[in-house]
Amino acid sequence: MAYWKNNNNSDAPVSNFNEAGFQIQRLNESWNKVKLLRTRGDLINWRWELEIIWSELSPDALLTDANWETNEYVRGIRSIDKLISLAVKKNRGKMLYDLLVKKEIFLRGLQNASGKGSSYKETDESIDF
Repeated sequence: MAYWKNNNNSDAPVSNFNEAGFQIQRLNESWNKVKLLRTRGDLINWRWELEIIWSELSPDALLTDANWETNEYVRGIRSIDKLISLAVKKNRGKMLYDLLVKKEIFLRGLQNASGKGSSYKETDESIDF
């Protein structure tokens, strides 16, 4: 078993398997479910699948700022979730749909920012026609 130094300079065990790869696989499965639920118009289950994605990505969000009160990602999710709850309470389907789209885009941005989504590499290559 491998070991690494944590903030307290004590040795902590490290898995021989890379959890990030498994997390990407779980996220991919959830994103596939999200797409299916969205196209079916199943807003409630779409909402809960986005919660599963947030659960997967929230530890990455906390790496940017461990304080739940000041973390920009936590604050963003809380803000969207507050509006989602209001839309559900008032039975506003179009508003709920728009907010779920917003949350999905927000979560995809977090996934990209954490290095577990799309990444673009600048190159000097050009195509001449």
